[in-house]
Amino acid sequence: MKRQSFSLLLLGIVATILFANPVKVDAHPKNLNLTPEQKTQWEEIRAQSKAQMQNILTPEQQQQLQTLTSQGQRPRRAMKQLNLSEEQKTQMREIMQSSRQQMANILTEEQREQFRQQMQRRGRRSQESGVGSQK
Repeated sequence: MKRQSFSLLLLGIVATILFANPVKVDAHPKNLNLTPEQKTQWEEIRAQSKAQMQNILTPEQQQQLQTLTSQGQRPRRAMKQLNLSEEQKTQMREIMQSSRQQMANILTEEQREQFRQQMQRRGRRSQESGVGSQK
């Protein structure tokens, strides 16, 4: 149960990062003080992951996701409405794990710790609001 909740939380976090409105300039975590090189690498990882995740979705799911997010739906909630198959969920988890590892690899040890703490706080807020829980 906790593992499934964590997977849903992770999916939501990555979906938010990957499918955030492209107009948003600062698509990396706050307070990490990334160098310009790290910002570039972060955006490259983000773009690559987004493309990989888009390729997993059917054309109908892609359209539904675009419609929902353009209507102001948060990416995390929109992804839940796509009715992903088990295979799609597995592929998404693999991409997310790879992306998270790649992102961690460009951070210093101090930045990794700050990022980990931010993810824990975000996870607690999501659990408190019921996001990622089974209903």
